[in-house]
Order: sequence, then structure tokens, then C-alpha cells
Amino acid sequence: MARLGSIDFVLIEEDRAYENEVTSHPVEGGEISDHVVTQPVTYRIEGEYTGPDAGSVHSEFLKLRNSGEPVYYSGRSAMGNAVIENFTSIVDESIANGFRFSLRIKQIRIAQPSAVALLPASLKADVSEIKNVGRKTAS
Repeated sequence: MARLGSIDFVLIEEDRAYENEVTSHPVEGGEISDHVVTQPVTYRIEGEYTGPDAGSVHSEFLKLRNSGEPVYYSGRSAMGNAVIENFTSIVDESIANGFRFSLRIKQIRIAQPSAVALLPASLKADVSEIKNVGRKTAS
């Protein structure tokens, strides 16, 4: 069994991708790689759901995908702050009262608010509103 948000389902397969982006630049005599950026972790999940409420569970998967809200996933491994990038459902004669599906989830990083907002007013920078005053000439 696995769970995505509040949806329990049978996990068939879970593929995990851990990727880095490596920048390379041509130099005299070859290439140089000088920077590595860690990409977000992604899982490709294949699962199955059967039961009299399969239609409502299918709708719940679509609501999760459409909302873009981060959820918790637990299966063979776990992932917090997961969002659904892709959801594909398969309905055929092999499963009565249910469906198979494939989905891809990605772990997102949520930015924290600036610490400047927490400072007392006396320490914040004095910023005035930008105004359009037209052209000015030196006198």
C-alpha cells in the first residue's frame, strides 16, 4: 500500500530520479565543468485502485493535480512537499470497479519569507514610493 495525500492505493512500481545539472564550457584542449546544480527529486509511480468509490478517488487525484498543493507521499520511500506533475489513468476490462494509473511527482522547495519583514521599523530601510517626475535638466 502507498499513500499520496489522503489517498491510499496499491503501489505497483516506483522509479526514483536524482539528477544534477552540470554546466560545461569548451576550452582550449577540451571542456571544463565548473558548476553543479541539484535538481528536484522526481518519482514515477504506477498504481492501482479498486473499489466502489473508484470514481471519487479518481476525482481526488485530479483535484490534487489541479490544485498544485504540496502533499506527503509514502510508498517504498517517502517524499514531503510533493506535487503531481503528470497523471495518466488507464481504464479497461481487466479491472472492474477500478483503474490503473501512472503519475509523476516532484519534490518542491518552498521559499521562506524575508527576514527583513521581521525587523523593527527603526532598522528597516527607508524606501519611498517610485514617482514619475518627468525629465529633469541640470541647472
